[in-house]
Amino acid sequence: MFILQTIVVFVPASLILYYAIHAGGLPDNDYWGEMERIINEQDGEFSSNFQDWIKRSNEHYTLLPKLVYAANLLVTGGNNIGLSLFSWFMALLQVLLLYRLIPVKNKQHTILFTVLLFAVAVFIFSPRQAHNWILGMSGTAWITANFFSIAAIVALHRYVISNYRVNFYLIFFFSLCAVATYSTSLALFPTLVIAAFLYRLNRQEKLMITSFGIIILCFYYATFSTPSNHPAIQQSVTVLVTYILGFIGALFTLQIKYALIGGVFGVVSSVLISVYIYQKNTRWIIIIPWLSMLFYVCGNAAMAALARSGFGIDQVFASRYGSLSALFWLAWIMIALTACLQLNLIYRKLSLFILLSLSSVIIINTYRVGQLVAAPLLERAEKKSLSLASIYSHAIDIELINATGLPLVPYGEMESIINRLAAVQHIPFNGLFKQCPKIDSKISNIQSVDTEQVLGAIEQIRLLNHKVIEVKGWAYNGPAPVCIVLTNQNDIVRGIASYGIERLDVVEAIPAVLSNHSGWQGYGKVHKHDRIVKVYMLTEKAYWLLLNNSFQIHRHPFTFQKLVSLHDVIK
Repeated sequence: MFILQTIVVFVPASLILYYAIHAGGLPDNDYWGEMERIINEQDGEFSSNFQDWIKRSNEHYTLLPKLVYAANLLVTGGNNIGLSLFSWFMALLQVLLLYRLIPVKNKQHTILFTVLLFAVAVFIFSPRQAHNWILGMSGTAWITANFFSIAAIVALHRYVISNYRVNFYLIFFFSLCAVATYSTSLALFPTLVIAAFLYRLNRQEKLMITSFGIIILCFYYATFSTPSNHPAIQQSVTVLVTYILGFIGALFTLQIKYALIGGVFGVVSSVLISVYIYQKNTRWIIIIPWLSMLFYVCGNAAMAALARSGFGIDQVFASRYGSLSALFWLAWIMIALTACLQLNLIYRKLSLFILLSLSSVIIINTYRVGQLVAAPLLERAEKKSLSLASIYSHAIDIELINATGLPLVPYGEMESIINRLAAVQHIPFNGLFKQCPKIDSKISNIQSVDTEQVLGAIEQIRLLNHKVIEVKGWAYNGPAPVCIVLTNQNDIVRGIASYGIERLDVVEAIPAVLSNHSGWQGYGKVHKHDRIVKVYMLTEKAYWLLLNNSFQIHRHPFTFQKLVSLHDVIK
């Protein structure tokens, strides 16, 4: 059964692993602000000033994510895929934590236990939170904060059933780790206070947990100020309730009316089922950690309603919130199952069938919506290789870079950012293009062949501004080219191209081309004395082949004229 249980975990986990591997190399959004704080501009070294590490990012304390970003820079050169894989690993740790909380015993109810373990994996590795899986910086914060919050809840539960004092102290350790990761963990502290009373801890233990929570929350809110780009705190009770319910129900729908229906059903049924279990009093202690997770999610929904509802009610469908709403419905299933097991045999079978059916509908729709959410994010990630080529070439396509990783960064600041990336050997200066020659160097070992023998050509060239060009085409030489470069008439490298773009039209038109991904796109800078744009591909035998259709540069106005033959190019 161990093998089967491993499989049921890795089936949903494998989809998210696919997302992580295809997340693209260029990190995203807030990552750049965080790295700017912890890396010295002068020498490119990590800051020795502790305040740079604990300084808030918007309203969040993100010390631990910054440490992960720093480690990822040392290990992978800052590759976004490294952050996405880290998020995947933290989710796997969540599954291992929740494994111990499944409300039936593995040895007594092996099949049911395996089904519930599958449910744990399905919700923890939900594609509905694709934002956290594909934008690695987001997952590093959200998934890690959830892990430490769950760990604190599990530690409290383990302490109650074992009376092992170390578990009690682990509650405070994991809570501090959570608050040092992301502000979603603030909901953990009232959750722990409620759980302490539900578990009926002694007065001293209740006082310690309550005092600890009050101190952390008071410190946080005493130093809090609404970011300038965020709306004011929401005052309308109606908006707050609508947002909270929509937040919970948005896991499996993208329509607000159905999200509200789902939220109302989830909250009301959770209360009724919990009251029923409490009255039975036979399995009450088993569901307290799952109840705690419901409180944790509802607390986060309330915080989001207060701080984010000013952006509009559609914010409840934000993909990054999916990790929390998935946790709610996972806890709901575990609590509902516990109630079903307390019914007599006839009603137990009927209730389990209804629960299985309802859970299946929730899971199917969660994955349906998740795929819809993930598709544009994966499409965006595919373009990150182009952004990396643009950055490495010092030939900035600012619209592309803004759209794929660095939003709102103006063109004028990119050269400074590129120099800092190069100084710390951050992707793409971490060896990503190590097979390619340096920009402004001259290539050698060029093999002269007839143009008819070369499978590849420049098809399109476009001027982005007074210096930067975007060049597109295709190339095929059996194995994928080692490198593709843009050069001038003297074979001086002016830019790098990214290879592997899907080109089914090339396969249909030229039978000798056996790859569906023979397309390439590159960026280069045109210098004052450049007269021609040529493109070479480096073969696995370490010689360069000139692709067809080089272009001559005309100035005043700036245009390009196709040169078909090698004779025209040489001339």
